[in-house]
Amino acid sequence: MSAPARMNLTIELLNQPTALVVKLKGEVGNNEVDFFKSQLMRILGMRPKRVVFDLIELYFIASAGMGAFASFRRSAVGSGAKVFLAAIPAKLEVLIQTAGLNQLYTVCPTVEAALAK
Repeated sequence: MSAPARMNLTIELLNQPTALVVKLKGEVGNNEVDFFKSQLMRILGMRPKRVVFDLIELYFIASAGMGAFASFRRSAVGSGAKVFLAAIPAKLEVLIQTAGLNQLYTVCPTVEAALAK
């Protein structure tokens, strides 16, 4: 019998006056993607008008995680929300560009910049 997979992702939700900030810490790999998707669904259920993903402490995201981001954006925008990616680490910029997430989301250099938009 194998040990359960260790999860390397924490998600912190911070209600700010102008947006819900979603702080991702760790990675969205194969072991974390189902948890990540469930948390995105939970956030959609909250019906926020603005969502800022703080990625400064995210160090990896698998293709399934990129797909989850794309699906979240489609659903959120469809219900009238604005969505932002903020503080993208340099090591993830190419992955995010390759997946086209920078075309789907408004990208900001910092969380503060995204909150000010």
